[in-house]
Amino acid sequence: MQVELTALEDTNTWSLVTLPPDKRPIGCKWVFKIKSKSDGSIERYKARLVAKGFNQVEGVDYHDTFASVAKLVTVHVLLAIVAVKQWSLHQLDVQNAFLHGDLYEEVYMTLPLGHPRKGEKDLVCKLHKSLYGLKQASRMWFKLKDLGHLKYFFGIEVARSSQGTRTAKTPMEQNLKLTPIDGSLLEDPSMQGILLSSRSSLQLRAFCDFDWANCVTTQRSTTGYFILLGDSPISWKSKKQGTVSHSLTEVEYQAMATTIKDIVWLRGLLSNFGIHLSRPTPLYCDNQAARHIAANPVFHERTKHLQIDYHIVHEKLLAGVLYPLPISSSHQPANILTKALSKDSFHFLHGKLGIRDFHAPA
Repeated sequence: MQVELTALEDTNTWSLVTLPPDKRPIGCKWVFKIKSKSDGSIERYKARLVAKGFNQVEGVDYHDTFASVAKLVTVHVLLAIVAVKQWSLHQLDVQNAFLHGDLYEEVYMTLPLGHPRKGEKDLVCKLHKSLYGLKQASRMWFKLKDLGHLKYFFGIEVARSSQGTRTAKTPMEQNLKLTPIDGSLLEDPSMQGILLSSRSSLQLRAFCDFDWANCVTTQRSTTGYFILLGDSPISWKSKKQGTVSHSLTEVEYQAMATTIKDIVWLRGLLSNFGIHLSRPTPLYCDNQAARHIAANPVFHERTKHLQIDYHIVHEKLLAGVLYPLPISSSHQPANILTKALSKDSFHFLHGKLGIRDFHAPA
C-alpha cells in the first residue's frame, strides 16, 4: 500500500486540500491481487487504489468516458499470425496503466486508508490525474516491464513445440441431450489446447452448423460456428438461438448470418494487422436450401420471415466478402459445437480443428 501511495504522490496524482462547501467527495478502496511471472509463479503481491467511480455524477464529475477492451478473439488472431510469421513474442507488464491521464473535471476523493493524514477533518484529495475506477479513466502507457517470452496471458498458456500430439476421448455420449441441471463438468479441461500451425496460410475459412430444436426445455435451436485462419482456429461460438425456428432452413440461415457478422469483423481486424484478404471467405454449410436462398434474389412465400437475415447474407455475398460452399455433415467441424457425436466422428473433427491434448505423450 505504501509503495502505491508513494507512486501516486510522485506523479502528482492529487493534492491535499480542504473540501469546498458545495462539493461532495467520492470514496476509494484498496484492491489486492497477486502479480505472476511469465512462467506462472508468484512475482509479488500488489495493492491498487481504486476510486469509487459509481458515485460520480454525469455532467458534474465527468463528461466523456473511455474503456479500452480487447476481445479474446483478437489475441487468437495475433497468436496465429505470430505462428505463421515465426515472430518472437514478448509480454510486457504496464505499471499504473490507467494512471497519469490529466483530468479536466473537478473531482475530489476521500483520503485512502493508510494515508498518514487520514482522519483530518475536511481534508480530501483533489485529483489532477485519473485513477482506476473513474468514469473518465484514460489509458496512457507509463512504465513498461519486459516479462520475457509470452507464456501466460489472460488465462491462456502459450507454448511453442514441434512435437506431435494426440487427441482426447469424446466428452459426451452420442445423441445425448441435457437439461441445465443434468451432467457433470469435465474433470480437467485444461488438458486441451489449440495448435496454431506455422505452416498455415493467412486466409479465413468458416464453418457453420445448427441443431434444430435441440433444447429439451425451450425447443430452441443451437448455432455453432468455427472460423479458422488457415488451419488455426481463431473464433468459435456455440449459442442457443433467441427464438424458436419453424424450419431447418430458417435455423441454418440464422447460423449463417451470425457467422457472417464475425467474418466481417475479422476481415477488418486482419486489415489492421496489415493482412488484406483479396479473396472472398469460404463459408461451409451443409444445408442446400440455405445456400440457394443466399444466392437467389427472389423471395418466396415460405422464406419471407428470413428477410433480415437474408439481406445480411446476400449483401455480403454480392460484395465479395464470402461465398457459401457445400460440405457433408460428416466433415462439418462445427458439429462439435451443436451436438454430441460418436467417438470416431468426434476424434475426426477434433483433429481437423487443431485441438490437441498437449499433456499426452506423442
